[in-house]
Amino acid sequence: MPERGVEHPSLLRLLGFVLTRIRARYRSVSGQRSGGCGRGVLARHRTCAARARRAAGIHGPGGLRRNRIRSCTGADARKEPVVRNPGVPATPRRDDIVGIRTRSVTVQIIEDYIRANPDEFREAYHALRPVGQLALEVRLDWRCNAKCKFCGVWKYSRDGMLSTERWQEVFAELADFGLAHVLFTGGEPMLYPDFLEIIEHVDSLGARTAIITNGSLLDEGRVRRLAELQHLEQITVSLDSADPAVHDEVRKMRGLFKRATTGMARLRAAAPHVRLVVNTVVSASTASTVPDLLGLPVLPDLLRVFPVGLDMAWLDSLDGIEENDWSNWAGEAKTEVLSADALAEVRDHLRELTERAAAAGVTVELERLHHDGPFTGECIVPMGHFVIQPDGDVYPCCHVQDEPNRIGRLSEQSVAEMLSGDAYRTCLHNLRPVDLPACGRCSRYRDFNESIGQSQLVGMPTMPERIK
Repeated sequence: MPERGVEHPSLLRLLGFVLTRIRARYRSVSGQRSGGCGRGVLARHRTCAARARRAAGIHGPGGLRRNRIRSCTGADARKEPVVRNPGVPATPRRDDIVGIRTRSVTVQIIEDYIRANPDEFREAYHALRPVGQLALEVRLDWRCNAKCKFCGVWKYSRDGMLSTERWQEVFAELADFGLAHVLFTGGEPMLYPDFLEIIEHVDSLGARTAIITNGSLLDEGRVRRLAELQHLEQITVSLDSADPAVHDEVRKMRGLFKRATTGMARLRAAAPHVRLVVNTVVSASTASTVPDLLGLPVLPDLLRVFPVGLDMAWLDSLDGIEENDWSNWAGEAKTEVLSADALAEVRDHLRELTERAAAAGVTVELERLHHDGPFTGECIVPMGHFVIQPDGDVYPCCHVQDEPNRIGRLSEQSVAEMLSGDAYRTCLHNLRPVDLPACGRCSRYRDFNESIGQSQLVGMPTMPERIK
């Protein structure tokens, strides 16, 4: 998904096209009614169209200037020169500057236009928007050769898993809708019998790829084939402690630490261009040993830290922090949950980690697990992101994976049928604004959505509008 500030000129070109067409139609209607070019709504849309076209670098037949999406309000709006068009005041009022983040009547007018002119809009969309906007999280297999205390994925059923041939068909179909990125996770993705054949197939389609693995299967043969991929960007290895005994005990797999670290060394040697990331789960067993991860022979480019049981807000403040409700955790898993009593000590360990990481040149991300309170905004994630399960069931994201919110079943339908189906449209409706309880505690996409603001413009058009 496009992040705020990243280059995405074709989206603004598309927005400029739509608003230019709206401007022309309003000019025609206003001229018929008033004998003039019209002001008010027309002036607003002339301003918006001109700003969008200028930001996209559309200067008539002249070329495209690569710019960045920025907020069209506040400081960015004040710095840009005023566009002088007939019927537009020399100095537009702030409420006349309709920007990507401004909630206004523009959204409704654009949606009405798209609804009334689907063929025209679809043609412009395919012409202006680049292929490569769809990101997937793919779970080929629920199986895992580790049995981590804090994870129960390895217990899931393997019934109805998609065949290698069907996976290849699915990815080929997705490529027609702009497949940009595939994250392979699991379970342990490398346990899928034809994992390498599948990721090589995705690579041949031109999509970027990433893998999350426990590192146990990074032998010389697999690493050699992975290093030959043209579009493999990142491999993430799970490593919870610098103490081999502690790591193996938490992951319930003897020798896992040695196999994972050996695999990391092979990756560094064979594929130095691939970003190496370590995911660390901070639990009651591992908290005190986490800083020592910076003493490993092979250092990652990024160390991503996840706590078990508490929101990461406790790194900054002790106020208002309460122990989460993990009552559904059973047996040994409960012993790994960080209690509120251990808060200050664990925070000190994490601060030591960040200090040592800075000295070693390693980036550390302290991940939030959840937010408290409802999320009442809009979520654009399902407009370009899906999670596909081993059996082909498709969900909007990793946090919403229950039967009522399933948007497709690729064991029974094509990608085109899924994206034009009622289940997907219902999902989009529920997320504009968000009307799903699971979204209230979302951490992965909540900050992103709130930073985008008016998601209808940034995310438009939704996938059904891409289907001819």
